[in-house]
Amino acid sequence: MNSAIQGLSAGLAAAAAGIATSYLLRSVRPDARQEGSLTVVEYGRPMKLFVLVVWLFVAGAAVAAAFASEHDRIIAFCTVAGFFLLILSLHLEFFHVSIRYDTDGLHTSSPWRRNRFVPWSAITGIRFSSALQWYVLSTSGLGHVRLHLYLSGLQSLLSELASRGFSIPVATPKHK
Repeated sequence: MNSAIQGLSAGLAAAAAGIATSYLLRSVRPDARQEGSLTVVEYGRPMKLFVLVVWLFVAGAAVAAAFASEHDRIIAFCTVAGFFLLILSLHLEFFHVSIRYDTDGLHTSSPWRRNRFVPWSAITGIRFSSALQWYVLSTSGLGHVRLHLYLSGLQSLLSELASRGFSIPVATPKHK
Protein backbone atom coordinates (compact mmCIF):
# COMPACT_ATOMS: atom_id res chain seq x y z
CA MET A 1 0.00 0.00 0.00
CA ASN A 2 1.47 3.36 -0.89
CA SER A 3 1.92 6.10 1.71
CA ALA A 4 -0.91 8.29 0.32
CA ILE A 5 -3.44 5.48 0.77
CA GLN A 6 -2.06 4.66 4.23
CA GLY A 7 -2.37 8.33 5.20
CA LEU A 8 -5.92 8.48 3.88
CA SER A 9 -6.83 5.28 5.79
CA ALA A 10 -5.36 6.67 9.01
CA GLY A 11 -7.19 9.96 8.49
CA LEU A 12 -10.51 8.22 7.87
CA ALA A 13 -10.01 6.02 10.94
CA ALA A 14 -9.26 9.08 13.09
CA ALA A 15 -12.32 10.90 11.71
CA ALA A 16 -14.55 7.86 12.35
CA ALA A 17 -13.23 7.56 15.91
CA GLY A 18 -13.91 11.26 16.51
CA ILE A 19 -17.43 11.01 15.13
CA ALA A 20 -18.19 7.87 17.19
CA THR A 21 -16.80 9.44 20.37
CA SER A 22 -18.79 12.63 19.78
CA TYR A 23 -21.99 10.61 19.21
CA LEU A 24 -21.43 8.55 22.36
CA LEU A 25 -20.87 11.67 24.45
CA ARG A 26 -24.04 13.30 23.04
CA SER A 27 -26.03 10.11 23.79
CA VAL A 28 -25.40 10.42 27.53
CA ARG A 29 -28.61 11.21 29.41
CA PRO A 30 -28.20 13.94 32.04
CA ASP A 31 -30.98 12.60 34.27
CA ALA A 32 -30.57 9.41 36.26
CA ARG A 33 -33.22 6.72 36.30
CA GLN A 34 -35.05 5.65 39.45
CA GLU A 35 -34.92 2.11 40.81
CA GLY A 36 -37.25 2.11 43.80
CA SER A 37 -35.78 4.53 46.35
CA LEU A 38 -32.39 4.52 44.60
CA THR A 39 -31.25 6.85 41.83
CA VAL A 40 -29.05 5.04 39.28
CA VAL A 41 -26.04 6.41 37.40
CA GLU A 42 -24.76 3.95 34.77
CA TYR A 43 -23.60 3.66 31.17
CA GLY A 44 -26.50 3.86 28.73
CA ARG A 45 -27.63 1.64 25.89
CA PRO A 46 -25.56 3.34 23.15
CA MET A 47 -22.37 2.58 25.12
CA LYS A 48 -23.37 -1.04 25.53
CA LEU A 49 -24.35 -1.31 21.87
CA PHE A 50 -20.95 0.12 20.92
CA VAL A 51 -19.26 -2.64 22.94
CA LEU A 52 -21.36 -5.33 21.27
CA VAL A 53 -20.49 -3.99 17.80
CA VAL A 54 -16.78 -3.97 18.65
CA TRP A 55 -17.09 -7.55 19.98
CA LEU A 56 -18.39 -8.52 16.52
CA PHE A 57 -15.45 -6.71 14.90
CA VAL A 58 -12.98 -8.57 17.15
CA ALA A 59 -14.66 -11.91 16.37
CA GLY A 60 -14.46 -11.14 12.64
CA ALA A 61 -10.83 -10.14 12.98
CA ALA A 62 -10.09 -13.43 14.77
CA VAL A 63 -11.66 -15.38 11.91
CA ALA A 64 -9.69 -13.33 9.37
CA ALA A 65 -6.48 -13.91 11.37
CA ALA A 66 -7.03 -17.66 11.09
CA PHE A 67 -6.83 -17.31 7.30
CA ALA A 68 -3.70 -15.15 7.34
CA SER A 69 -0.53 -16.55 5.85
CA GLU A 70 1.56 -18.62 8.23
CA HIS A 71 4.13 -15.83 8.44
CA ASP A 72 1.51 -13.17 9.38
CA ARG A 73 -0.71 -15.35 11.58
CA ILE A 74 1.21 -14.72 14.84
CA ILE A 75 1.16 -10.95 14.30
CA ALA A 76 -2.53 -11.09 13.39
CA PHE A 77 -3.44 -13.12 16.48
CA CYS A 78 -1.38 -10.84 18.74
CA THR A 79 -3.22 -7.84 17.28
CA VAL A 80 -6.58 -9.54 17.81
CA ALA A 81 -5.56 -10.44 21.38
CA GLY A 82 -4.77 -6.77 22.05
CA PHE A 83 -8.19 -5.71 20.78
CA PHE A 84 -9.78 -8.54 22.75
CA LEU A 85 -8.26 -7.22 26.00
CA LEU A 86 -9.32 -3.67 25.14
CA ILE A 87 -12.92 -4.59 24.42
CA LEU A 88 -13.03 -6.88 27.46
CA SER A 89 -12.09 -3.94 29.68
CA LEU A 90 -14.73 -1.75 27.99
CA HIS A 91 -17.30 -4.53 28.41
CA LEU A 92 -16.56 -4.81 32.13
CA GLU A 93 -16.73 -1.02 32.53
CA PHE A 94 -19.88 -0.38 30.50
CA PHE A 95 -21.90 -3.39 31.68
CA HIS A 96 -20.80 -3.68 35.33
CA VAL A 97 -20.13 -0.18 36.68
CA SER A 98 -22.97 1.67 38.39
CA ILE A 99 -23.48 4.14 41.17
CA ARG A 100 -26.76 4.11 43.04
CA TYR A 101 -27.54 6.77 45.59
CA ASP A 102 -30.21 7.58 48.12
CA THR A 103 -30.61 9.82 51.14
CA ASP A 104 -27.83 7.94 52.97
CA GLY A 105 -25.08 8.01 50.32
CA LEU A 106 -23.54 6.22 47.34
CA HIS A 107 -23.68 2.49 46.64
CA THR A 108 -20.92 1.74 44.13
CA SER A 109 -20.60 -1.36 41.99
CA SER A 110 -17.54 -2.04 39.85
CA PRO A 111 -15.53 -5.00 38.55
CA TRP A 112 -12.36 -3.05 39.37
CA ARG A 113 -12.81 -3.10 43.15
CA ARG A 114 -15.18 -4.35 45.82
CA ASN A 115 -18.64 -2.85 46.08
CA ARG A 116 -18.82 -0.02 48.59
CA PHE A 117 -21.22 2.17 50.46
CA VAL A 118 -20.01 5.77 50.78
CA PRO A 119 -22.03 7.95 53.16
CA TRP A 120 -22.50 11.55 52.02
CA SER A 121 -20.56 12.65 55.11
CA ALA A 122 -17.49 10.66 53.97
CA ILE A 123 -17.12 12.67 50.74
CA THR A 124 -14.43 15.29 51.28
CA GLY A 125 -14.04 16.87 47.84
CA ILE A 126 -14.60 16.73 44.09
CA ARG A 127 -12.19 17.38 41.25
CA PHE A 128 -12.28 16.85 37.50
CA SER A 129 -9.52 15.10 35.55
CA SER A 130 -9.37 16.52 32.02
CA ALA A 131 -6.92 13.82 30.94
CA LEU A 132 -9.16 10.93 32.03
CA GLN A 133 -12.50 12.70 31.50
CA TRP A 134 -13.96 11.87 34.90
CA TYR A 135 -14.91 13.45 38.17
CA VAL A 136 -13.11 12.10 41.20
CA LEU A 137 -14.86 12.11 44.57
CA SER A 138 -12.38 12.01 47.44
CA THR A 139 -13.53 10.34 50.63
CA SER A 140 -12.27 9.93 54.13
CA GLY A 141 -11.06 6.34 54.39
CA LEU A 142 -13.09 4.88 51.50
CA GLY A 143 -10.85 5.64 48.54
CA HIS A 144 -11.92 7.56 45.46
CA VAL A 145 -15.10 7.27 43.43
CA ARG A 146 -14.56 7.98 39.74
CA LEU A 147 -17.46 9.22 37.63
CA HIS A 148 -16.80 9.21 33.87
CA LEU A 149 -18.48 11.79 31.66
CA TYR A 150 -20.07 8.94 29.67
CA LEU A 151 -22.20 7.85 32.64
CA SER A 152 -25.89 8.53 32.07
CA GLY A 153 -27.42 10.29 35.04
CA LEU A 154 -24.15 11.95 36.02
CA GLN A 155 -25.73 15.40 36.00
CA SER A 156 -28.35 14.23 38.52
CA LEU A 157 -25.62 13.05 40.87
CA LEU A 158 -23.62 16.25 40.44
CA SER A 159 -26.76 18.27 41.22
CA GLU A 160 -27.30 16.17 44.34
CA LEU A 161 -23.71 16.81 45.41
CA ALA A 162 -24.12 20.56 44.77
CA SER A 163 -27.31 20.59 46.88
CA ARG A 164 -25.23 19.06 49.69
CA GLY A 165 -22.80 21.97 49.55
CA PHE A 166 -20.06 20.61 47.29
CA SER A 167 -18.45 22.83 44.69
CA ILE A 168 -18.65 21.09 41.31
CA PRO A 169 -15.69 21.81 39.03
CA VAL A 170 -16.37 22.55 35.38
CA ALA A 171 -15.84 19.55 33.10
CA THR A 172 -13.81 20.16 29.98
CA PRO A 173 -14.68 17.31 27.58
CA LYS A 174 -12.09 16.49 24.94
CA HIS A 175 -14.75 16.00 22.23
CA LYS A 176 -17.86 18.02 21.58
